[in-house]
Amino acid sequence: MTDFELLKPEYLWLIIPVLIIYVIYNTILEGKEKTESFIFTVIAVLLIFTLAHPVIKTGYKTIYKKDAEIMVLLDHSLSMAVDDIKPSRFEAARKKIIKLIKKLQEEKIGLLLFSDRSEIVFMPYDKKEDIVNFLKNSQIELKGSTNLLDAFSTANSALTGKKRIIVLVSDGGDEDISKVIELVKESQLIVVYYGIGTVKGGKVPGFNAVSKLNLDLEKISEISGGLSVAITKNGSDIREIAEFIKKISDTTKKELLKIPDYTELTPFIAFFILGWILLNSALKRFMTVLIISLMINSFSYGGEIKGYFYYITGDYEKAAEEFLKEKDPESQFNGAVSYIKAGMCDKSINILKNIKTENIDLSKKVEYNLAFCYILTGKYKKGKDILEKLTQIYSEDKKIKKLFLFANMVVNLNKKSEKKKTIVEIKEDKPKRHEKSQMEVGDRNPW
Repeated sequence: MTDFELLKPEYLWLIIPVLIIYVIYNTILEGKEKTESFIFTVIAVLLIFTLAHPVIKTGYKTIYKKDAEIMVLLDHSLSMAVDDIKPSRFEAARKKIIKLIKKLQEEKIGLLLFSDRSEIVFMPYDKKEDIVNFLKNSQIELKGSTNLLDAFSTANSALTGKKRIIVLVSDGGDEDISKVIELVKESQLIVVYYGIGTVKGGKVPGFNAVSKLNLDLEKISEISGGLSVAITKNGSDIREIAEFIKKISDTTKKELLKIPDYTELTPFIAFFILGWILLNSALKRFMTVLIISLMINSFSYGGEIKGYFYYITGDYEKAAEEFLKEKDPESQFNGAVSYIKAGMCDKSINILKNIKTENIDLSKKVEYNLAFCYILTGKYKKGKDILEKLTQIYSEDKKIKKLFLFANMVVNLNKKSEKKKTIVEIKEDKPKRHEKSQMEVGDRNPW
């Protein structure tokens, strides 16, 4: 069912003075001039109608939140240069990952490169376009051996979702995987092993050694309740992985909010006005209507002129008082922002919490400034919760994302220190390179 609605009906009051002027002039004018006066009045009324922002509500757009995170672990050790998969294992893996990311547009995906040490290149909250461009354009050196334990430990430290999925893209190497299996069990990771290579294998360039696909890594995915997939030419491998991940991610799916979906009527009215002007060959009338339109726009802010004056001159408290005399959401928001500028965040919070609007852009600004006020007043947890919802809706907004990361960092710092299980305790001495990797992950991980 469709519903007609005016988003700013207060502008319709401007029709009254236009009609009064028409009636006055209609008693004075005669003949052709009366016709011109009628045309002018109709156009003026239609212009005012467009200011009232007419729309047809066609339903609601539902926005969902998913609490699943995926980290792709891409092996770039020397064995990935073997060409038993053309043109090489690594180049084939690079192209396949790009296809996988494009199929998982609604998911949160990160990228980790590893050989004998690991490095997080993109976190799950980063833009997917940046990951794709990196994989397409970067020159990645193939070097070192395959250190799976370090790669899994680093990924585990970075993932924070309810469901944490690791997509291991590798030929496997010859490492003892018992410690990796223990880590996966302890951390409840879900592993997708995407085997890149053949059982027959091939010669490692520059070395007198043959590298074969390590099928033992399928045990890791099996124990985690994950999936093992071999590379194919027809694309069924990527479809299988994508469907598996989506199925798991959908189990964490929750409705975040519903946003009204509108069809704008203003463009149709504008075309009608333009057609009327052209049909009457009235360039002078067009200029007159344009001037009247500009005047109407100016007068529509008459009740807020003092507020803008005080705001521009830096008297923010008085500006807030003037803005708040008007009860529409925009004026209330301007008043709240003025209080923020005046350093009176407590007053601003009370105003922002009571603003009700279906204007999506205004609602976004209200929520962002409310979170900002909470942070300024030391209520970091409240600010972080609001910003977390906003990042789900406006994932491309860098300003929201930066403020969320800051609030999240402060909240985490204020928590009691807890020992997070990222690596299973092993009696043997850990390699020095592993300890170094953990320090680096701590520096990189904003969570």
